Amino acid sequence: KIKSLSRFDMKVLCLLLVIASFSYGQTINMFYWIDDWGLVFNMLHPNIFPGNFGHPAYRYATTPFHLLFPLVGLNAQVYFLLGFLQYYLTAALLYFFTKYLTKNSLVSLVSAAIFASGYFGSYALYRLSNSYQLTQTAIIFLITPWLLVAHFKTRMAKYYVLSAISFICALEFFFLRSQGLLPIILAIVF
Repeated sequence: KIKSLSRFDMKVLCLLLVIASFSYGQTINMFYWIDDWGLVFNMLHPNIFPGNFGHPAYRYATTPFHLLFPLVGLNAQVYFLLGFLQYYLTAALLYFFTKYLTKNSLVSLVSAAIFASGYFGSYALYRLSNSYQLTQTAIIFLITPWLLVAHFKTRMAKYYVLSAISFICALEFFFLRSQGLLPIILAIVF
């Protein structure tokens, strides 16, 4: 059942956008860092590596860029803008996830504001080679436990199945960072 957003939620989303913009809005004017030139090389020469899915540990790190490259080319501003928008989406999801868990709008706002203010995002947003992977990992780290908690609250099997699918996606797409999801899931189960 989808509820419409309250006026307070809309204000929170606007506030989070302002906070994230002050914290990371200037990243849109950034250019590629040293690590990112390997990513650019891979985008320009996709046939040198085995497919667009790269090496086993980092097999999907360049995939979003391969998909965007025909549309965007080497325009770094668009890549940084999309990274910033993903970071804002993560802050908004954190707000709604915390609100779902705690039923407390103030705790949810403070949690999301701390996240949006940038302490967690500085490494994620300054380097394109990591930004998409880190923010997408954070998104899947929010969605997977949210669905599992929804299953335990409602006892609806669809939430359990979606949580399992989300967990499998975390293992497949975010292989190097997905081990952090295990303690979260175990804590929810117990």
